Amino acid sequence: MQQPCNLLLFLSICRMHFKAILPALKYTHLYTMTMPSTVFVFICIATQGMSQIVRLSNCSICDETFRVVSSCPANAKDYTKASKRCSPYRVSSHKQYELHCVRNTRRTKLIEVCAVPSRLFGYCPQYDSVGHVIQMDLSVECNATSGLIYYNSSDSFLCNTICFQLELKTTTENNNTQQSVTDTPDNKKNKMPTSKNENGTLVIVAVSFPLIIIICVYIY
Repeated sequence: MQQPCNLLLFLSICRMHFKAILPALKYTHLYTMTMPSTVFVFICIATQGMSQIVRLSNCSICDETFRVVSSCPANAKDYTKASKRCSPYRVSSHKQYELHCVRNTRRTKLIEVCAVPSRLFGYCPQYDSVGHVIQMDLSVECNATSGLIYYNSSDSFLCNTICFQLELKTTTENNNTQQSVTDTPDNKKNKMPTSKNENGTLVIVAVSFPLIIIICVYIY
C-alpha cells in the first residue's frame, strides 16, 4: 500500500480474523489442538490478512469522479441517492464502481469518488493520495458500540460521525495564532539578540568541551 503502517494493518487484519473464528474454535476439537494445527490455523489467518492488503492496494478508483465535498451521506437513503452518479461509469468501464465518501489522511477534506469497494475491518475509511487507495484509518474505529467487524468501503455511512470530522479549522486557527505572535513588534525587536545569544552559547560550549578533555587527560 506504499504506507509505513503496512505491518500494523496486517496485524490488525489478522487480529480481526482471529476474533471472528475464536467462538467456533471453542466448540470444536481445534480448541485443544496440537502445535502443528495451531501453526496451520495462524498461517491461514496470515494468508487472509495478506490477501486483504492486496485487495486494498488494488482498489480501482475512477479518477474522473474524484471531487471534494462538504458532507457525506448520513444513512442508506442518502447514500442510494448520491450513488447514482457512479452508474454511467459503471456501465462504460464494466467495473463494479460504488460511491465512496471518506476523508483524506490529513483529515482536512472529504473526498467523494467512485471506486470498486473492498472489505475494511473495523476502522474508519480514508483516502490516501500517495498510494491512490481507499484504506483503513487504524487510529479510529468505525463503530465501536455496534461490534462491527468488517464492512464494505462504500458503506461508510455505517460508521460513527467521528470518521468524517475534519481538522482544517483547528489547523487554520493554530497557524493564524502562530503568525500573529511571530509578527508582533516586541518579537521582532527581540528576535536578533536571542539568536545571537544562542549562537554565542553554542560557540562557548563547543570551545570549552575539547579544553576540558585535554585538561583531564593531562592531569590523569
